[in-house]
Amino acid sequence: MRGDRSQDETAALLHLATRLKAAHPTIEASVVDDTVASAHDAFREAKIRTYVPILVERRARNLLVAIEREGATSPKPASLSAPTAPPGTVPATVTAFRVVGDQGPATGATGLEL
Repeated sequence: MRGDRSQDETAALLHLATRLKAAHPTIEASVVDDTVASAHDAFREAKIRTYVPILVERRARNLLVAIEREGATSPKPASLSAPTAPPGTVPATVTAFRVVGDQGPATGATGLEL
């Protein structure tokens, strides 16, 4: 099953690259491909893969619009790096909660544990 998901994700990314090339004809095809690959790489460690193609599309579209706006053809603008948390914020892994089975509204507890 996991192999099917990987193939589906790959097919979705190829289809995305084709659509983005048509939507941004002023940008070289290789730059679009590199942008999609870089956007996808930002989600390489995502545990839940269901929404990766849509997140890649959003990121790649934003990057391509920025490339067009700047008139640049560089496949690696500074904004392609993985997103970083603003100073003073707590990483998501630290703030993740898990559901605790015996807690919830009936016991007056939140049902979440840090």
